[in-house]
Amino acid sequence: MNNTLYNCARYLYGIPLSITGLIYLLQPQGTVETLTSFIPGDLLLIYVAGILWFILGLLISFNIKVRYACLGVIMLFSMYLIMIHVPAIYNGEYLNIVWFELLRNISLIAGAIFILALEKQESYENKCSNI
Repeated sequence: MNNTLYNCARYLYGIPLSITGLIYLLQPQGTVETLTSFIPGDLLLIYVAGILWFILGLLISFNIKVRYACLGVIMLFSMYLIMIHVPAIYNGEYLNIVWFELLRNISLIAGAIFILALEKQESYENKCSNI
């Protein structure tokens, strides 16, 4: 596998996640207004999510515990799907935006799964070359 492409993919995936985390931390009020009213925690939830996105993005970008970071991304996006997108579909308002965000988040989950699969392959190739 081409290590340069793998590194580039990690950067292209991790850096925007970190920037998203920074946006959550620096402008939390704009993010709170986009959430539906049934999500508990309000501003605290936004700060926690911002910290998690920032840390997970950096871990992926700098190749530190990529496996666990990708699993964290998958779990966070899955919680978003369950807590925000699925109820919003049943609510019926702004369905174009809801479906767009739902499909975007599913594709980001797939990206994390893809990096996770490449990480496993990379570690397997390293073990085989050491033998």
